[in-house]
Amino acid sequence: MALTIARPDRPGFQNPSDFINKLLYAYALVSGIDIHADTYIMPTMSTRLPCYCATMRQATRVISQRYEAALRGTQLTSTQYTLLTVLTEMPRPRVSDLAEVLAMDQTTLSRTLKVMERDGVISSAPGEDQRESRWIITARGRARMRRALPRWQEAQRAVEKALGSPETESLASAAFNLATRLAS
Repeated sequence: MALTIARPDRPGFQNPSDFINKLLYAYALVSGIDIHADTYIMPTMSTRLPCYCATMRQATRVISQRYEAALRGTQLTSTQYTLLTVLTEMPRPRVSDLAEVLAMDQTTLSRTLKVMERDGVISSAPGEDQRESRWIITARGRARMRRALPRWQEAQRAVEKALGSPETESLASAAFNLATRLAS
């Protein structure tokens, strides 16, 4: 896959205030890419990284962008959609329960929960102990999930189409097994 970028000082560059194009142009200059042509091709995702962590992060960033784009306009991010999904499956979890299931740190998760509570898609309920909160999905949260479901399914189908259904299932299983083994 490659990306064509017009040089800002050439006629093909129509919007000199285009931040992304300028950023890519600067990257080309710093990287030593030949910029003497009117346009140039910048390869993307052409390098398989030798580090497992870096490769997983690379894939995670790309797939996250796909889901975020699919959910645009639903008033939910992919993280929020996932949290709502978990809340429909887990009755009244604590933050620590959610953090374990999602492999998230509690501080980041707590911030996300507060935003979602402010938006009225979840609410906290008292736990058995005064110090703990339990989380539940609200009617507004269920409604947003229902509206977002077709978009999420669209993103799922796009991933399956790109990789193939059996490979997608194998990838999901391998990623889950890896996370489970490394977490213990």
